Amino acid sequence: MKKILLFLLTCTLATACVSRQSADRMQSDIDSLRAEVKAKEAIIDDVFASIGEITNNLEEIKTREGLLTLQNGELRDSTSTGRINEDLQAIDNLLAENRARIADLEKKADQLRRANHKIKGLETLIEQLNTQVAEKDGEIAQLKTRIEGLNTQVADLGRQVETKEAEVRTLTSEKEQLTTEVTQKTTQLHTAYYLIAPEKQLLSDLVVEKKGMIGRTLVIAEKPNMGLFTEADTRLLKTLPIGQKEVTLITSHPEGSYWLVESEENKKVIESLVILDAEQFWSLSKILVVSHK
Repeated sequence: MKKILLFLLTCTLATACVSRQSADRMQSDIDSLRAEVKAKEAIIDDVFASIGEITNNLEEIKTREGLLTLQNGELRDSTSTGRINEDLQAIDNLLAENRARIADLEKKADQLRRANHKIKGLETLIEQLNTQVAEKDGEIAQLKTRIEGLNTQVADLGRQVETKEAEVRTLTSEKEQLTTEVTQKTTQLHTAYYLIAPEKQLLSDLVVEKKGMIGRTLVIAEKPNMGLFTEADTRLLKTLPIGQKEVTLITSHPEGSYWLVESEENKKVIESLVILDAEQFWSLSKILVVSHK
């Protein structure tokens, strides 16, 4: 009886050991399956995240292309050119990023195939994305060619503008020089010099000299001291105050072009000389010498 009990106890213990080993193996298998499922889920999440990023990039590329389309007609200066180049560089970066993500998608799809886990339509979607990226590459290449042509035109126009600006600067300089010359000549044309002084002083200062048979005719000296004269503008000089007796004009001025105004109190005193016709008055001489006693 004892032997039978001992046998039964041994069988029970052996069965318990076998059951525990089976349970441990099953738990290990369950843990492995869970890890495999988790890994697959991570791959699938990455796949959908990549698809989302690629889609967003394609939308941004469309937006950038729209901006470029608007700007092509306005490509006139370095600012516009720089902005377009920035957009092109951004598109290149987005396309490069999409190519990298699609390559990563292909790797993940291959991993899922090897794990006997396929996402329906994933391969087709990857092909479509590759096709879209390839089409965008072609469109951007054409756009770059067009922009390069526009840049060449802008550069040519820039050189033409620089040439014209140089011509304008030259013409402006010539105009300023001519204007200065005209102003100077006009000023010279209308510049006159006058001197009102006693006869004795005029003789002593060698402004005038006596000529004639009896030496009574006063004429202006050949080289009078112009430092004694007052400069005036013939267009502005209308009246010269005198206030002296026995006033004589030594220089030649046509009669009728001026008027010696006598004092109402003393007819022998000439109060002033009034120029009636400036052009005629200064036609014979731009120097006026008036002597008095």
